[in-house]
Amino acid sequence: MTREEKIAQIKNDNERFFAENFFKHDKWISQPKPIDFGEYTYRPDFYDEERDMYIEVAGTKQAFYQNKAKYIKAIEVLGNERFEIRDTAGRLVNIHPTQKNVNTNFLYMTCQVFIKNTMIVQFHCSIF
Repeated sequence: MTREEKIAQIKNDNERFFAENFFKHDKWISQPKPIDFGEYTYRPDFYDEERDMYIEVAGTKQAFYQNKAKYIKAIEVLGNERFEIRDTAGRLVNIHPTQKNVNTNFLYMTCQVFIKNTMIVQFHCSIF
């Protein structure tokens, strides 16, 4: 399957935006097989086969903090060298105080659609 076909199948807007802008190759999997944590399983958003890296995309700060315990468990099981959390722009997100030189900012995108007589007359997105 091509990179473009893989991207077209992603239903989550944040994950699709991430994949479009982060992956320049087609050796990645969206929603890879679950990882067994013993008491439960966890399915990261992506697996990058080129780097042997699981990637979780945290679309918002709220989502990041709601899932922080899950991310810490993934790091404990997989290690920092096989699991990373990124924002929708592809920047690394700091979860451990031992991680250095990573960005704790998040990228947000809002869109406005203006409709007149059931037709879209203007579509505007802002990234901040």
